[in-house]
Amino acid sequence: MQRATLVGQEATEWCAGLPLVEVRPLADSELTALRSEARKYRWWGVLALLSLPLTITAFWLASLLPDSIVPNSLGFNVLVILLILAGGAIFVISPILTYKYLSRAVASASDTRAGCLKRFEGCVGEGTSIDGALTHNDLLRADASARQWLELLPSSGRLWSANSRMAPFWITLRTTTVANTPANAYAAAREINNAEEAASAKLMGERILSAKEREELAGHIERAWGTNAAAAVLLTAWLSFVSLFDLAYLTWPAPWFVLVWACSFVITIWIDLAFIKGVVRAYRLNRDRKTGKALMISLPGQAKDEAGGEAPTREIETLPYSRSLWSSSGAPAGWRKTRI
Repeated sequence: MQRATLVGQEATEWCAGLPLVEVRPLADSELTALRSEARKYRWWGVLALLSLPLTITAFWLASLLPDSIVPNSLGFNVLVILLILAGGAIFVISPILTYKYLSRAVASASDTRAGCLKRFEGCVGEGTSIDGALTHNDLLRADASARQWLELLPSSGRLWSANSRMAPFWITLRTTTVANTPANAYAAAREINNAEEAASAKLMGERILSAKEREELAGHIERAWGTNAAAAVLLTAWLSFVSLFDLAYLTWPAPWFVLVWACSFVITIWIDLAFIKGVVRAYRLNRDRKTGKALMISLPGQAKDEAGGEAPTREIETLPYSRSLWSSSGAPAGWRKTRI
């Protein structure tokens, strides 16, 4: 069994708020199950692929039938309409299912060749967002302090099991690499003169982010830029087209057109605002990356301890420009440990 906590000794791989602790080989029964699933998805993909040319052939043969043998009845006309609708659905669904099943077949075969599982184990911690598919199917608990684990297939990113339960269906999870805080980071931290004090917090100093931490920030920046970018561009282009069509061809918009335009406008504004929010966050994170510093803050205890005294202080790190929490009590912030 291979220990795999660190990635290049400078970073840790995380999934759903849990750190990678080991990579174990697949058992023979698990390899057999994977090979069987790869064959199943391959056959389903082939059937989905063949459904499109078979449907086209069926419509072409139907068009060759002479009118003399085609019954002219209400029931037959309804049947024809239903078949046309079914054919249209096949035209739309067939490429989607073909890609879905064949890509899963390829991924399952790749996982079989890899012959291993990644095991992530630990406590999710506060402030970590967990994929709804995990909590709704009782695979992971929302309890931040409970110790939990999950196993992931490396090539496909498919969840294999979690907390001794097999995944009930195909769930794909994404991993993220979080830079480890260097051992000498705090020794090299610079104490800030005239430390800023407030009723609830005290600024203790600042430290330089390591090269691996800045590399991690670059990945977060790239994802923030890409959030809703494609949808924002496409919807904005569609709304512009609809508006220009109205100005060029419609002197008085019809009710159906007003409804289409209003729905397009609301959805476009909603997506554009989310995109702009991501751009602003990317800009601030990029300033943090260029500055390369984290602020060290001491927070007083919020409650009494068991002996009735003051609870110990909690040390956190924040980024100066984005104001994002970077670490808490030496552990990475929740948003760094998961990708949804």
